[in-house]
Formats: sequence, C-alpha cells, structure tokens
Amino acid sequence: MKSVVITGSTSGIGLGLGDAFLARDCAVTISGHSQTNLDKGYGILAAKHDKSQIFAYLCDVSHYDEAQGLWNA
Repeated sequence: MKSVVITGSTSGIGLGLGDAFLARDCAVTISGHSQTNLDKGYGILAAKHDKSQIFAYLCDVSHYDEAQGLWNA
C-alpha cells in the first residue's frame, strides 16, 4: 500500500487529493495549522473511507520544527 502526505489538506484541492488517494487504496496523512479545520477535514474523509487509512497531523509547514515533526511522524 502506498502512503501519501498532503500538506494544507484540510479543505479545497488538498482535501480533494486526499479523497482521491484514499479511493485508490492509499494511506493518507492530511495536515493543517488549525486543529478545528484538521478535525473537520478528517471527519469529511472518515465519513467516506476507512478511518484506519487516514492520519491527521497538526502542522504549520512554515515552521521548520513542525514540518520536521510531520516528516518524523
């Protein structure tokens, strides 16, 4: 199984990409800098796909430590 990490993926094109990759049997990690939006994006994807394939990580990629934390996770 392939794994995909999508930054800025709590809405719009990023969330759409997550949906498309999940439909193609990939594990998907979504990330965003707002916990509220991250929870909302996760909920949208979890309503359509297997929750065990969806991971959500709070991350502002403009901060090196947070981007490194996403990579490490």
